[in-house]
Amino acid sequence: MQELKAARIAGLCLTVLGGLSACSGSGSQDLMGPDTSEILFDSGSGSSGSGSSGSSGSGSDGRIRIEARLNPIIAVDASGHARSEDENGTTRDRFDSQVEIDKDDLGRLGIDAGDGFGDEVVRLTVARNGAVVFATLMRFSENRVNDITFERDIRGGPAPELRAGDVVRVSVNGTATLRGTFRLQ
Repeated sequence: MQELKAARIAGLCLTVLGGLSACSGSGSQDLMGPDTSEILFDSGSGSSGSGSSGSSGSGSDGRIRIEARLNPIIAVDASGHARSEDENGTTRDRFDSQVEIDKDDLGRLGIDAGDGFGDEVVRLTVARNGAVVFATLMRFSENRVNDITFERDIRGGPAPELRAGDVVRVSVNGTATLRGTFRLQ
């Protein structure tokens, strides 16, 4: 009798998980719209059919590197990159990102240079098949002559498992600013 109950519960769980997977989309198109910075949840690494060749998991030499060049989606002088390097295991995994914003565009992005730059909200999100799989806040790192820089560096187990084809977005103080797609390097 207990085996029958366990089988019914397992079947229900598979049905629910299958339904959630179907709702998350099966294509590689970006469904999130121009700014997903307020949607913060982790959908895990399921629901993508890209396999291990485009993921940042183990590869033929045990190391996978993907990178996204971040380009402006509004009329500002800003750019950046996001990179993920995964090796077998998690101790040597790394995710790093950097965004540079020209000082001439600070006002357009709601950045007040008079009070420093530590209070600016620079949010990086990564979406896969329309679902946010990773989100983080970037930290102010450098005030140069012509621009300011925000960075994020995560090493080891906390580094996210990302894949080629994942879409990266950066918003600055709530304004969608940069976008890019991870590519295998």
